[in-house]
Amino acid sequence: MNLRVTGRAGSTHVSATIAPLRDGGGEIVGAICSLLRQPDQQLQSDFEDFFTHASVPMHLVGADGRILRANRAELELLGYSPEEYIGRHIATFHADQAALDEILCRLHAGERLEQFPARLRARDGTVKEVLISSSPRFVAGRFSNTRCVTTDVTEQRRLDREARESERLLHELMNALPVAIYTTDADGRITFFNEASAQFAGRRPALGDMWCVTWKLFHPDGRPLPHDQCRWR
Repeated sequence: MNLRVTGRAGSTHVSATIAPLRDGGGEIVGAICSLLRQPDQQLQSDFEDFFTHASVPMHLVGADGRILRANRAELELLGYSPEEYIGRHIATFHADQAALDEILCRLHAGERLEQFPARLRARDGTVKEVLISSSPRFVAGRFSNTRCVTTDVTEQRRLDREARESERLLHELMNALPVAIYTTDADGRITFFNEASAQFAGRRPALGDMWCVTWKLFHPDGRPLPHDQCRWR
């Protein structure tokens, strides 16, 4: 039976189990009572509201791989209705089966995942690049479910690819120029050089070398400047 009890710390809801205590003749001489505290209803309500309206996409996956729950942000990220998403196997929405297999294997082994890269299919046919953080829950030593937080990095990955492509095109352009061009970091270590600079110097450096194509350096007043004192060597 469900009861509400009051103690020094206040009142709380409990589930009570009561069994009679009998003597050797079968007469009831007392009772054995056990109380199991139940979650506070207001706390439970607050948690439900937090999960549903959190701005971070979240979902729960059961031991059989089916989605048990998903919040509003998760559904909006992928464009599905609750009926289209909840209750279906998570593999339906993963575009990379190998990544999903590794996720499930590591979670079933009790491992917590942080920012694991994955790709999810949205309802409109696009693929979202995401990072999944997930922690497994075990009951009586058996895998019960996993709590997942999904971070959308699709736009960031697109910008990263565009930046790498721009850098590649820039290097191709500089390599094609007949002018000697090379770049260094703040310590003077080579970070890029084109073919013209290697031909001009008569030698080919390795990236990270302290390298300079000059033969002799001078101060503005004409005094010789040792290469190891030049900040851009």
